[in-house]
Amino acid sequence: MGTVYDARFIANTFIEHARKQGRTLTNKYLQKLVYFAQARMLSIHAERLIHQDFEAWPLGPVVPDLYDALKQYGDAPVDQEIANIK
Repeated sequence: MGTVYDARFIANTFIEHARKQGRTLTNKYLQKLVYFAQARMLSIHAERLIHQDFEAWPLGPVVPDLYDALKQYGDAPVDQEIANIK
C-alpha cells in the first residue's frame, strides 16, 4: 500500500505547480483538482491518495479540511501554500 496524504498537502502541490507556471487557482478549482487526483489514483491503483473523505456540496465535491484552510480567499486566487498541515 502506498502513502496516503492530507488533502491540503496535495493542494499545496497544485498551488506550487501553478505558481511555477505563472497561474493561480481558487479554492473551488483546488477542490476539483484534488477530487480528480483522488479519482485517478483509485482508478489506476485502487488505492487512496488522500485520507479525508469528500462531501457532496452544491458546487461539487469538497474536503471540509481543505475548504476551511482556504475559505479566507472566497472566490479570489489562492496566493500562498497552506501552512501548518498536520
